Amino acid sequence: LLAAIRNDDRAVYTDLGLKFFSQARTKCVFALRKPGVQIVDSRTTKALAADLKAVAQRFAPDTRQFTLSLLATNTGAGAWLPSGSESGAVNAGVKILTPDGGPMTREPIRFPLTDKVVASGESLNADLVIDLAEFPGDLVLEVDLVAEHVSWFSQVGSAQLRFPLSAD
Repeated sequence: LLAAIRNDDRAVYTDLGLKFFSQARTKCVFALRKPGVQIVDSRTTKALAADLKAVAQRFAPDTRQFTLSLLATNTGAGAWLPSGSESGAVNAGVKILTPDGGPMTREPIRFPLTDKVVASGESLNADLVIDLAEFPGDLVLEVDLVAEHVSWFSQVGSAQLRFPLSAD
């Protein structure tokens, strides 16, 4: 088989394609459902929608510390799970960017929001203290929510907050 592939023998690809489509037509796919109500929470993208507001913000250029008082309202169809690292846990994420939008870190910095379930329509306040001492110069911070191992809220339609910060 490998020799035929190396020699660019199209018959091998045709044979593999025919076998694939034959199996696709003859295999059955089914789903099992338990009776009862399906609970929608932040382990599914249906529940991921938020309205974020900066209640207060302060940047101290001398210490390079940014403090943000965040109001997050669950506008999704289901509950947000408590913050943490488990699948569906909702955290705040802060992306540190250069003024032209390039990333300064490999991963956004995560901050816990709550230790309880947040129902649809509920709001919560969180205070984020972000130490930027290792990032000199002008910066842009993007604040978003993330359901761990599911999706960033901005990827499914929610707006994120942006804060340009000057070193001066």
